[in-house]
Order: sequence, then C-alpha cells, then structure tokens
Amino acid sequence: MVFQSLGNGRDTVLLSLSSGYIYTCNDITKTFLETIDGKKNLSVISEELFNIYNVEKSLLLNDLKSIAGQLKNEGLITIGKSIDE
Repeated sequence: MVFQSLGNGRDTVLLSLSSGYIYTCNDITKTFLETIDGKKNLSVISEELFNIYNVEKSLLLNDLKSIAGQLKNEGLITIGKSIDE
C-alpha cells in the first residue's frame, strides 16, 4: 500500500499494490496511516491524534477502530494480537 495527499485541504489517495484498487481518505485517516508503525496500539495512536484534532477522545478511538478494521478487511494493514493491545 502507498498513499499520497492530493494537497492541503484535499483528500489523500491510497493505492493497494496487490489489488490495484484506489481509495480516498480524509485527514484523520491520513494522519492515522502516517502514525501507525507496528509498535503503537490504537490507544497510543488515538492520544497522538487527539493532540492534533479537536474531537472527543472516545469518538476518536471508536473511529480509529473502525478505520483499522476497514483497512484490515481490505488487506491494506495487518493487526497484531488485538486492536487495543
């Protein structure tokens, strides 16, 4: 998977190298993709994103869980033991 911003205030596109599908995503998903490193869990990532975006913490964490689940289902990311660990 590769992703690229289309410019300030514009969407980001994701390209699945295995399927060739192109996806668009918003700023929070883009920042999530930039933040995941295989070491941090979603709680840590949500804290980092909370410091950037003015949203309710529990809503942000639930959104990140949903985003991670969708990306996993599309085969774009893998998730370790648990989405929260």
